[in-house]
Amino acid sequence: MAIMTSALGEVFDILRAVISRQLADEVKEWVPWLTERLVQRAVAKLPENSRQRYKEEWHSHLDSLPGGTAKVLNALDFYSGARRMGSAGLSPRDIGTFPNVLAESLASARVESFYFS
Repeated sequence: MAIMTSALGEVFDILRAVISRQLADEVKEWVPWLTERLVQRAVAKLPENSRQRYKEEWHSHLDSLPGGTAKVLNALDFYSGARRMGSAGLSPRDIGTFPNVLAESLASARVESFYFS
């Protein structure tokens, strides 16, 4: 009985490894599609006269990044920035990248908490 339970456990471990690998490969295959859609949506939020330029720049930037995670995170950053630019009527140069905006927000919060606490 113990041998059968052990063998069954080994089979489940092998199946889990195979399925995990398959899912990881599937996610990697979706990264280009996802980044392309995010860039398309980000570009659509920009002013008409800036769209082509930023589409080319953003694609070039994404192509230079290694790994899928970095590409997806940067594409999300492009989308977030383009949404803010479009809603505020700003040009792309008026808004910093997500890490810069985050750092500025945290620094501002620290100053406010120091003076107003």
